[in-house]
Parts: sequence; C-alpha cells; structure tokens
Amino acid sequence: MEQIFKWLLTVSGGVIAFLFGAWTPMLNILVALMVIDYLSGMAAASMNGELKSRVGLMGIARKVFIFAMVAVSHLVDLLLIENKIEVGYLAMSVVITAYCLNEVLSIVENAGKMGVYVPETLTKAIAVLRSKPQKEEEKPVAPSTLEVPAVVAPNPPIVTAEVKKEEKEEIK
Repeated sequence: MEQIFKWLLTVSGGVIAFLFGAWTPMLNILVALMVIDYLSGMAAASMNGELKSRVGLMGIARKVFIFAMVAVSHLVDLLLIENKIEVGYLAMSVVITAYCLNEVLSIVENAGKMGVYVPETLTKAIAVLRSKPQKEEEKPVAPSTLEVPAVVAPNPPIVTAEVKKEEKEEIK
C-alpha cells in the first residue's frame, strides 16, 4: 500500500510539474485567492439564504477550469520557447494575473453581499469592470453624409494576347 501511495505521489508530482512548471509564488497567490473567494462566496450565500450545493459544485468546477487555463498558458509558453520566441513565461503570468484580479473582484463583491463595508469608489470601479459594453445606439444618417460607393463594372474586359496582337498591327 505504501508503494502505491509513493507511486501516485510521484506521478501526480510529475504531471503537475509538466502542466505548471515550477510552482511559483504567483500560483500560491492564485490558490489563496481562490480559496478565500470560494469560502467568502459560501458565507455570503449562507447569510442571504441562497446556499445551494449545486451552485457550490459549479464554483469548484470553475476553479478547476481556471487551473486548466493556467496549464494551457504554461504549455503555450513552452511552445514559444521551443520555437526560439523568448518571452519568458509571459502567457502564464498574464493568465494568472488576470484570474487573480478576477478573484479579488469576486471577494470584494462577496464582502458587500455579507454586509461588510466596501468604499463607494471600489464599488463603482467593480461596477464598471463588471458591466458589459453597451452597443452604441444607431442614429439615422442624414442623406448629405451618405457615402456613395464607386461604380464598378460587373465584368471588366479581359485583355488577351490576341487583342494585343491586333493593337500592334493597327499601330504599324
């Protein structure tokens, strides 16, 4: 039994090392923020009478997928490095940073749902970040500002070698 445990630990360590490279402080921060977000979300839902196991399981599934995205970004970095495109681990760093910022936003939102004071400037910033860009209302165009497309002949004449020979004879 002990041998099986050691073997499983070794294999899982190898898989993690392949998918994420060296375990970095950025990954530690992401894990910590994910745990805090999940726990604060559970607390907020519990306090508001909205705690549901299905929603909690979907939250866990999202967190697992975040790690899948981080792994993919690490593999992209490896692909770039293998092709002599030296950018370090840029893709992985950007993806981890984006998810960390998203987790921070979610934690602040959860705090607000629990009744914890959140400064107004922070709530406005979160509202702006969370809002979807609105489509500009289409305004009628005045006739004088309409652009008229250039007229293009549907079938332009095809110049062939025969036509060129005829032209040469006419010139002589």
